[in-house]
Amino acid sequence: MLHDTTILGEIYQLNRAYLTMLHRNLQEDFAAAVDAFGLSEEIARALVKNTPEKLDRLARSSQLLLRFKFNDVQFLHALGEKIGPGVARQIETKETLSA
Repeated sequence: MLHDTTILGEIYQLNRAYLTMLHRNLQEDFAAAVDAFGLSEEIARALVKNTPEKLDRLARSSQLLLRFKFNDVQFLHALGEKIGPGVARQIETKETLSA
């Protein structure tokens, strides 16, 4: 049970950091943030209006709120090479196997 509590705490911390960063970016440059984070304008408008207290309540969701945008194979290859030698080859091998 402690493990579940720890995971929920970590999800909260990630959600809180993500929402704080998202909120700040939306306030600084709304259009660029909408594009960078892949949000609809409706969701972005709702988020930018929230107070820090409301963002904190939203962060307490048991679901991870951030999404990774790994839809670009070239990006994955470049990221893989930065992480470690051979990672891009592993990605390539898995793509070949699943094709």
